[in-house]
Parts: sequence; C-alpha cells; structure tokens
Amino acid sequence: MTSVAALPPFGSFEEAQRGAAAGGGTAGAVTSAAMLLSAAGRAEGLSGRALRKLPFQAHAFFVQKPRASEYEFLVALDKAVAKELACRDELESG
Repeated sequence: MTSVAALPPFGSFEEAQRGAAAGGGTAGAVTSAAMLLSAAGRAEGLSGRALRKLPFQAHAFFVQKPRASEYEFLVALDKAVAKELACRDELESG
C-alpha cells in the first residue's frame, strides 16, 4: 500500500490561494490534484446523479465563457459543490 501525503485542510480554494500568497508554505500544495481531491472530499455523500451534474453546473453557473483554464474550472467545480450542498441543506431543512 502506498502512502498519500496529507493535504492541508483548506475550506476552499480561495483560502488555499490566500495562504499560498501570504507565504504560508503551502504554495506547492495548491496543485490541480489537491484542488480536485478537496472538491471530491467536499462532495462526499452526494448522489451519483448530483455528482454527474457537477461539471456541467460548474461551467454553466461559474465559468460562463467558452474556455477556461484548468485552475478556473477547478475553482468553478468547488463553487458548484458548495452550491449543491447549500441546495441540499435548504431542501432538508425547509
């Protein structure tokens, strides 16, 4: 079994970016793989149908242009996960 390096516990990509910009020693941790792993961790518990829609929602709601960089799309994906979780909580509470 291979060992996976622990990722810093960022609440969002913006928080990770601020930490890297402030010289928090996390610049190397803000990679595409780390961003995707973070979004996947936050999406844990969502249904397969909701997970399947996330990339399309990310592009439609948050990218809103024909092309986006990898970083822009992963930020949008994180926002789409947050939006899906918020909608889910709203449905469960109300």
